[in-house]
Amino acid sequence: MSHNSYSQALAGRSLRLPLMTAMDYEYQPHQPANHLAFRCADLVAVPEAFPLDRLLAQGARPGRTWRYPGLKEHIALAGFTPDPGYLARAGIDASRPVIVVRPPADMALYHRFANPLFPLLLKRLASAPVTTILLARTGAQAADLEAAGFGALLWRGEALDGRQLVAGADAVVSAGGSMNREAAVLGTPAWSIYAGKLAAVDRALVAAGRLHLLHDAQDLARIPLRKKPAAPPPWIGDALMLQFVDRLLAVARR
Repeated sequence: MSHNSYSQALAGRSLRLPLMTAMDYEYQPHQPANHLAFRCADLVAVPEAFPLDRLLAQGARPGRTWRYPGLKEHIALAGFTPDPGYLARAGIDASRPVIVVRPPADMALYHRFANPLFPLLLKRLASAPVTTILLARTGAQAADLEAAGFGALLWRGEALDGRQLVAGADAVVSAGGSMNREAAVLGTPAWSIYAGKLAAVDRALVAAGRLHLLHDAQDLARIPLRKKPAAPPPWIGDALMLQFVDRLLAVARR
């Protein structure tokens, strides 16, 4: 079972092993081999927001597809409990609003383009009375951010627990999807600076008011650089995770 590893799907199929795959992004050409994993799998698991027509066009069969309620982040966060003291123990100054920033995945297949809005975001945060945690994806990206004059924003401490960081932050601004969706699930204000085509799950979060899009410099000014309001405990998908395990076991027994 994997989140749509193409090589695993081919290996499992060639060895005649039962295979379950999951995916939550539907667009070509950024996921050019969805059709490969979907055709190899005994069961394809996708969120309900994943468009049915894209599933069928990419080779999934209705009898071997499970469209589950919620997001994959509900499952990934199953069993998670926010720790209100985590930021302080990690050495993060939480006396000011904490803004977590994730740069674009400029090394990935799905993000082969520049986003001129991202440096403008960092310039605003550099001059604001906030604690910015800029999480470079690679050493090369960190070096580029340093050379561009944003070294003071880069996180240089020990590796952080991403879930606790997102839960404790006052806002998350990411040019990717998973961290924003984790923030939306955990009740942390989430802002997307992703310049590509949004997945259906992200569009659903936007429609629900749990994810906000940044298109231009005027949008950057709308990010509230303040402490987030208190929120009720988030819904975490413990029961959904158990359903996932049950489905996986059913596949394994075939």
